[in-house]
Amino acid sequence: MIDVICDYQFEHGEAKAQIIDSLLWVARDLADGIVASLDRSDAVEPSAVEVAIAAYHAAEAAWRPHELSDETPRTKALFAAKEAADNAVMIAPCRSLEDVRAKARLCFSDENVMDSLQKRTWANERVLTQFLCSILGEDAR
Repeated sequence: MIDVICDYQFEHGEAKAQIIDSLLWVARDLADGIVASLDRSDAVEPSAVEVAIAAYHAAEAAWRPHELSDETPRTKALFAAKEAADNAVMIAPCRSLEDVRAKARLCFSDENVMDSLQKRTWANERVLTQFLCSILGEDAR
């Protein structure tokens, strides 16, 4: 677009130089705005589900080396953090199909998460019920 305006300026002389300069500034501002919006769209905020899954992976990785250790205050705290992160994943409401897929992938890839779904209760309700509500995009009951 800027090249077209420059060619127009060359062909029509200096009489229209001010108009052409104004058009050039508008074109540059427009181009800068487009580039800025593209930069912002690349920095998408992670969803609550993505954040919860990342936190779960971190907590699970911290606990895993201590899984077979004697129960100490440290191992109990690491296990409690892992369980809390697991619960956060289960109740984080899905806001997109990608959130649903991310939760399903985690369930199929992590036997502890699958076990939580099948056997555990949390806040006097089966984890599976809370998980299904979250898949529907609903907050935990």
